[in-house]
Amino acid sequence: MKKIGVNIDLNLQEILRELLEAEFYSIDSVISYDLESIDVVIIDLKYEINDNKIHFFSRKKYSCYVIMF
Repeated sequence: MKKIGVNIDLNLQEILRELLEAEFYSIDSVISYDLESIDVVIIDLKYEINDNKIHFFSRKKYSCYVIMF
């Protein structure tokens, strides 16, 4: 099962849960617990004020998708 770190709208997260067989984690918990087995990170710029987390995940070589709604 894929593991996805997210910082997105709850409605979008529910849609993704219905479409994907994956476990979802908040990106704060991914950073705090240094979860190495995350497959991808999805960040909504509406919820992310600065780009520190984007840089953090890209340096760790995670696939990081940034969305804007």
